[in-house]
Amino acid sequence: MNTVWIAAHDFSACSEVAVRQAARDAVIEGARLVLLHALDPEVLAAPVEWATGAVAVPMVSHLTEARAAARHRLERVADELRAEHPALVTTVEVSEGHPVEVILEAAEQEEATRIIVGTHGRRGLRRLFLGSVAERVVRASPVPVLVVREP
Repeated sequence: MNTVWIAAHDFSACSEVAVRQAARDAVIEGARLVLLHALDPEVLAAPVEWATGAVAVPMVSHLTEARAAARHRLERVADELRAEHPALVTTVEVSEGHPVEVILEAAEQEEATRIIVGTHGRRGLRRLFLGSVAERVVRASPVPVLVVREP
């Protein structure tokens, strides 16, 4: 099993749909599925920054706790997918950094042949201000990206 796919999961409903689709497809095509969560330190610091106006850096203990919590949640998702698809080969990875960079770096390190991401399908000003991780991954990825929209 040399084929590796990266499935990004931010614990949103649209990511859940994308990861479940990725698991079904990975079993059919015999790919190993890496479930990936990007732990963005800027997002973790944001509430403090917004509340105080100061530039905030998350405390190391907070990052450690957040990393452990994300890994635990991702392991539960992996266990559920393995129960649904006994032939599924999957691992979990939690990395720190901006989601787009983390996804692309993981794809490069794993020599992935596909990336799977979910999208909220935002439009207009919400998309302009919030951006789209999925869109930026599609634009920058050297491998095919499957974008799954929440139904």
